[in-house]
Amino acid sequence: WMEMEMEMEESGSAAAGGGSAGADAIVRVVIWSIPSKIEGGKAGQRDGRHCTRDDVQTVDIIVAHGTDKHKFALPISSQVASLHEEIERATGVPQNAQKLLFKGKTLTNPKQTLKDLKIKRKAKMLLIGKKEDPIVEKCSNEFVKIRKNINKYSTELSELEQSWQDIIQGHLPEDYCATSAKKLQKGVLAINEYNVRLLEQMDNMPIHEDMKQLRTTRKILIADIEKLLERGDLLLENFKESNLTKRA
Repeated sequence: WMEMEMEMEESGSAAAGGGSAGADAIVRVVIWSIPSKIEGGKAGQRDGRHCTRDDVQTVDIIVAHGTDKHKFALPISSQVASLHEEIERATGVPQNAQKLLFKGKTLTNPKQTLKDLKIKRKAKMLLIGKKEDPIVEKCSNEFVKIRKNINKYSTELSELEQSWQDIIQGHLPEDYCATSAKKLQKGVLAINEYNVRLLEQMDNMPIHEDMKQLRTTRKILIADIEKLLERGDLLLENFKESNLTKRA
C-alpha cells in the first residue's frame, strides 16, 4: 500500500478578478510504503521474519478414519508432524498410534512438508489407529502411582533393616533395644499392610486379556511387591527369634 501527500505553497499574488495561482510553487511529495506480506511474488517481511507464498497458500487435507471423514486446512509449508497434531485433536487417536497413508504409502517422515508431498490444492489420506482406551489411560496412571509407592516403601524398609542391624550389632544401649525392636516391628507390619493393599488395588483393575502392555506392567509390579513382603516377613521372623519385642 502506498499513501501520498502533496503540499503546494503558493507564491506571488493571484491575478485580479480571480486569476490562477502564481507560477512559482513548491511541491512536496511524501510517500509511506507499508511492506506487504507478498508483493509482486517476492518475499516481504512480517513480524521480523520473511514470508513467502507458502506461508499463506493453504491446502485441504481430507482424512478418512473408519466411517468418519475429517477436513483440515493447513499451509502448504506445514510439516507432517503438524498434521498428526491436528488429527489427534480431531479424532482422539494419539500421534504415536497414527498410521497415515497417502497414495498407498505410509508417511514416516514427520519433518516432511505438504509441499514435499506435491500436494497442490487438496489431498485425501487414510488414517489407521485407535483412540486411547480410557481404561488403559486410567490404569497406566494408577501404575505410575503404585510404582512411586513401591519405591517409597522399599526405602522405608531399608531404613528399618539398617536399624535392626544396629540393634543386633550392639550399637544401641541394651536398655533401648527392646523398645526400638518393638517400634521396628510396628513399622514393618504397616509396610506389609500397605503392600497388600497395593496388590488388592491391582487385582481389582479392569485389565482385559488383550491389554498386553498393562498385563506385563502389572506382573512386574506384583513381583516387586512380593519381594518387599518377603523382606518384611524376614524381619518379623528375626524379631520373633530375638524375643526383644516380647520384652517391650
